[in-house]
Amino acid sequence: FATVLAPKITGTRVLHNAFRGCDLEFFVMFGSAGSVIASPGQGNYAAANAFLDAFAYYRQAQGLPGLTIGWGPW
Repeated sequence: FATVLAPKITGTRVLHNAFRGCDLEFFVMFGSAGSVIASPGQGNYAAANAFLDAFAYYRQAQGLPGLTIGWGPW
């Protein structure tokens, strides 16, 4: 579970901290529709993408830009 979750959480936090204090127009995270669409056996993947959605709301609550694009099947 942590193996799948950690890269998205770590990468998001690193970028959030690296750009703290910068006047960004956009902070876009690339996730997956898997955070809201049931995928059997993919709970870890869904949780990782749900984190990105929640982090976008966290940034917005601080008055910062934040958006997650939930890609679907290509």
